[in-house]
Amino acid sequence: TLTVMPGKLTLLVHGRGLLAMDKNMLVADSSDPFFQIHTDFSAEPIYKSDYLNATLIPEWAEFQLDLAKLDSGCKDIRETKLNFTVWDHDMITYNDHMGDLSTTIGDLLDKVGQQLELKCKGKPAGHLHILKAKLDE
Repeated sequence: TLTVMPGKLTLLVHGRGLLAMDKNMLVADSSDPFFQIHTDFSAEPIYKSDYLNATLIPEWAEFQLDLAKLDSGCKDIRETKLNFTVWDHDMITYNDHMGDLSTTIGDLLDKVGQQLELKCKGKPAGHLHILKAKLDE
């Protein structure tokens, strides 16, 4: 059965200590990071941020997820799992994978002001700093 949740989740997420994917001899190594969010039930991302040029500490814009569009499979919205994937945007070649983390909406709400660790191939790959997580039901 589909479990549809009303309301919106407002998030503000910044990256910290991300991996440098773009090697440059003239300036410091960096990346052009963006992130996507999937649920376990979504083939396509439910959200994709803009990419930010040449930074390892991106400050992405605040955004909202429409919870009514999520099929979470959970009766309690706080148990809904969100999978974050961070990428390095490349204009010519494929985007480079920078890291992943899986968490729940409840965990995001409980960890405002904290950093969640990204992993890339099982190794630490920086953090997502949760600056705002607000549920409007």
